[in-house]
Amino acid sequence: MEGVINNQLLRYLLDRHLITRKQHGFIKRKSVCTNMLECLEDWTLNFQARHVTDVIYFDFKKAFDTVCHNKLLSILKSYGISGKLLSWIEAFLCGRSQCARMGEAISAAVLFLLLMVFLKEVC
Repeated sequence: MEGVINNQLLRYLLDRHLITRKQHGFIKRKSVCTNMLECLEDWTLNFQARHVTDVIYFDFKKAFDTVCHNKLLSILKSYGISGKLLSWIEAFLCGRSQCARMGEAISAAVLFLLLMVFLKEVC
């Protein structure tokens, strides 16, 4: 189901020019690797032409992990996403929480949920 939703949403956004086919994160046959190869080509051409090139890196994973679901739903509505699709996405996001894991360490939100599950099974 998630794949069907993704394909329909992607087609909608591309058809209305809300995102470009040059995007690497959501387009088939494109990835971080294809993005880096294109960047390397651009940097090499600039270097050969003696053009100054500035490079800025962003880590959007952390930003997406902390995105406010209400704001995300509001943006989708502003893009014209509505009806059953919006309801499905809203239901998918409803009641979710975010956490972080580093090695064996898990953030407090997950530890609390694990403790609650454990207590429920023991009691």
